[in-house]
Formats: sequence, C-alpha cells, structure tokens
Amino acid sequence: MLMAQLRLTGAIAVTILIAVTAPAVIARTPSGQTTPAGQAAAAAPAGDAEKGKVLFVKNGCYQCHNYEGHGGAAGARLAPNPLPFRGFVNYVRSPRGDMPPYTARVMSEQDLADVHAYLRSRPRPAPVSSIPLLTR
Repeated sequence: MLMAQLRLTGAIAVTILIAVTAPAVIARTPSGQTTPAGQAAAAAPAGDAEKGKVLFVKNGCYQCHNYEGHGGAAGARLAPNPLPFRGFVNYVRSPRGDMPPYTARVMSEQDLADVHAYLRSRPRPAPVSSIPLLTR
C-alpha cells in the first residue's frame, strides 16, 4: 500500500514538473530550430555578403559582435554558423536581453538576408593555440 502511494506521489510530482517547466523550455527555443534544415534554407532569400558587411557596420552590429561576427563582451558569436535564416530573422526582430530590436523599418528582410550571407561567409576564428601571445 505504501509503495503504491509513493509511486502515485512520484508520478504526480513528475507531471507537475513537466507542466511547470515545459512553457519555459518552449519559449527559449528559437523558432528556426523547429524547421528542418532544408526548409529553413529554402525560405531564405539570396543574400549578398558584400552588402551584408556594409549593413553589419552601418547598423552597429560590429559594436557587440565584432567586425567578423565572432562575438565580444556584449554580443554572441554569430559567424561563421549563424542561426538558420528564419530563426535569425525572428531573433533580430524580437531579441532577448540587451540587444535592440531591428524592425522591418530599420532592416528589411533582404537586408537581413544580406547580413546572414555575410555572417556565413566569415572564416572560423584562429585556434587559441595558434596565437603566440596567448600561449606563452
């Protein structure tokens, strides 16, 4: 009898835990991650990396993410593997944290496609072991 009560109590506790934490987990999942990679790529308009570089600087993205998109003290690493395009657009339009939102008035969908192309074109940063000053 006691074992049956313990199992029932454990099952109720697990159900409550799932019910309480599921909305938070879903809210933190970028919408671009729910789309299969092929569909996300198909939804992205063709971008021009050179125009994207100009927009990245013009709109101040480099101030937090550095010129190569490799991140910095205030911004996450974006390059060379940014979020899938739809997730990237959704985050830029409605960011979390300190990043300002970039509405369609500020950056069009094509502008974001260009910036996304620029970020994809960036090389990987050099490994720490290849930087003499950091390996002394």
